[in-house]
Amino acid sequence: MNQHINLERLAVQTVANSSGIYYGRNLQIGVKSISKINQGCGTLGGDCNVLSTSINTVVDDDLQDSYVPVTKNGQA
Repeated sequence: MNQHINLERLAVQTVANSSGIYYGRNLQIGVKSISKINQGCGTLGGDCNVLSTSINTVVDDDLQDSYVPVTKNGQA
């Protein structure tokens, strides 16, 4: 989905990876983001690209992908 936001002189083409746009009076408390991406091939961009006979493997031996601390009330 392609989104475009225009606030007078501020133009935003993309908001990704848990980013935020905050406008006016606001307060963010406890904002956090945890993510993980595994890519076997990555990104192929441009024009007239050919990817032939591609063999891609992702080996993810992690026992735990990311550490998420737990508070006293059991919430992350």
